[in-house]
Amino acid sequence: MSCKYTELVVEGPFILVKGFLIGFWSTRAEAPHYFIHRKAGIRRHTLRDFMVELFELENMVHLCLEDGAVLEFIAAVEKAGEAIGIQLRSQRRILGASFNFSYEIYNRHLADECRTVLDNLPEGVELEGYAPVEEMVHDAGAELSAGYAPEHVYAIRGKGGVSGDFDGVINLYRRIKQSEAAQFILTGEVDLTLEEPGDSSPE
Repeated sequence: MSCKYTELVVEGPFILVKGFLIGFWSTRAEAPHYFIHRKAGIRRHTLRDFMVELFELENMVHLCLEDGAVLEFIAAVEKAGEAIGIQLRSQRRILGASFNFSYEIYNRHLADECRTVLDNLPEGVELEGYAPVEEMVHDAGAELSAGYAPEHVYAIRGKGGVSGDFDGVINLYRRIKQSEAAQFILTGEVDLTLEEPGDSSPE
């Protein structure tokens, strides 16, 4: 069963917020899962967020935290925040996530690796507009004997979108980045679908 997450925006220096989060994480019997946006490839959600980070006008750390730990983390921030200089600016449930990808690979082993990653989707995740094309680019045999340099003889190209449950989408994104074929698979940032402010609060 997949985990549910909430996006939290905490005001404070990145190093300080990250240290506080790790300290909170280390004190729990079951350490909660979390993802910090700038480290995990998750898009900051508004133009203001992007401009703030670009010009360093404010210190805002965006993170996704497993729902089961959200209330305790918020309580910890409220208790210690004034003393150390951090505060919670917003919290919104994550309803889903998505990202786009494309690739062009000329190696059968790496092509198989890419297929393995994309054919084994986590629960609650779907591919959209994905129709990979394999082709023999060139039969180099005759030309090689005539002294020409070898050319690629195999290629696979594909592109599409990934969408669905955040837990599944972010784990697929990480599997792509950790695969042998990672350098040949271009991915966009993970885009979050968030609840509207005031819709609900973590249970």
